[in-house]
Amino acid sequence: WYLALRPFLIPRDFFKGLTVLIGHVRTEGDSYLMGNWARSGWWYYYPLAMLFKGAIPWILATAAGLVLFLRRLRQVAFEQWLPWVGAFAYLGFALNSKIDIGVRHVLPMYPLLAVGAGCALAQAPKKIQLGAWALCGWLAVVALASYPFYIQYFNELTGGADNGYRYLIDSNYDWGQDAKRLKTFLDERHIDQIYLDYFGTQFSIEYLKIPNTRVDAEKARQLKQGWLVVSASELMRPEWAWLRESAQPEARAAHTLFVYQLTGQTGPAQ
Repeated sequence: WYLALRPFLIPRDFFKGLTVLIGHVRTEGDSYLMGNWARSGWWYYYPLAMLFKGAIPWILATAAGLVLFLRRLRQVAFEQWLPWVGAFAYLGFALNSKIDIGVRHVLPMYPLLAVGAGCALAQAPKKIQLGAWALCGWLAVVALASYPFYIQYFNELTGGADNGYRYLIDSNYDWGQDAKRLKTFLDERHIDQIYLDYFGTQFSIEYLKIPNTRVDAEKARQLKQGWLVVSASELMRPEWAWLRESAQPEARAAHTLFVYQLTGQTGPAQ
């Protein structure tokens, strides 16, 4: 339909993106949630992703705003309904999606929820408003403390960025964003060659001149010596279960890159 209507669609690039997205959503892909894999995802994936990755003060402020809104439902002006209706309508479509790969797909909900909660909290009693300001201050501290690891941020309910990969991966955690940090890590350790399974573009590795041999899980299983680096989004795949079960990483670079030292007597080569 895009090709047929293209002369009338303005701006056409927007509609092209829309058609590509619709086609993508209708297909099935591998989805990961808390150690499990599925081809068509889970209807509750996005609510859990928002719970895991949302800062606790934001979750509390949003929940408080929603409760206050519902308590004053009959007195609330029409325009104060709109952000809540828009956010939950968007979530309704997301629950039906088969592409469960990242909380980024529901980011349009966040400003709507912020406006809805903000309106409700602004009309609350003074003590509740003071509590809301305290949550805003807490949120600012979280943002500063998380720098610069924002993609791999997970809240304290999950154990933070160190444990995030146990709950969600892909663009929720490891999107190949840490190639430069891997280069710094290798330079500091004076490691001049690695075996690599990297969830990112080969261009990044080549541009940074990281000396590597690309391997998959089966090839890595045959290795006897050297350093093996595996991205979290690859490591949690079923084919890498043997490594997760048989060895502990020597180190981690930027939370997302697991570094193993292989020896003839110990580690994943056994």
